[in-house]
Amino acid sequence: MKPLSGVERPDTAETAGGTTSAGADEGRLRAAGARLPIPPAGWREHSACSHADHDLFVGELTPDQEARAKAICEQCQVQDACLAFSITHEVQYGVWGGMNGRERERVRRIWADQRARGVAGQAQQTA
Repeated sequence: MKPLSGVERPDTAETAGGTTSAGADEGRLRAAGARLPIPPAGWREHSACSHADHDLFVGELTPDQEARAKAICEQCQVQDACLAFSITHEVQYGVWGGMNGRERERVRRIWADQRARGVAGQAQQTA
């Protein structure tokens, strides 16, 4: 399913055990940070979670709740917009855009670092 944001999701392939390896996880987070889109207006109206149990996505979640929430996110056409919103608004808890708070914080740091390097690189090119 193509996201409304027009940005493709990073690779989310999982191992047989159901979790990504550290290297694959880091690559997925870096890809997400590099492609953080600006959420389009009205993106929430198209979210897969709008018809799901709200408690499944917010607060401190059990591993089972988190896995169920992420499974819903994987089917969502606005997953990138949701992720971008949660990162730019520094949402700390729950599952947003298919990531938990720790994963989103890592993406936010990568994104901020890439933006800072991009600004510094542009300044060096114009100097």
